[in-house]
Amino acid sequence: MLALKIIVNEKEVLIPYTVERKYGLVNYIIKGKNAALYYFRKYDGGEFHLAYGNMKEDLSNAVIEAIKEIHRE
Repeated sequence: MLALKIIVNEKEVLIPYTVERKYGLVNYIIKGKNAALYYFRKYDGGEFHLAYGNMKEDLSNAVIEAIKEIHRE
């Protein structure tokens, strides 16, 4: 199982994810509670951003930073 490690409310949390790559696009897909899906996307030469789903900005920024640490081109 792949998991991102982030800090939320001063606690370490592991978030399971999958990676999907195609046509110069990378999606990190996170399944949340109640079947919610979150797509963090990056195009060639671009930056990661929350492309699908609603999440608090500070939480999405923490997820993006964790993705940047593990992502390999």
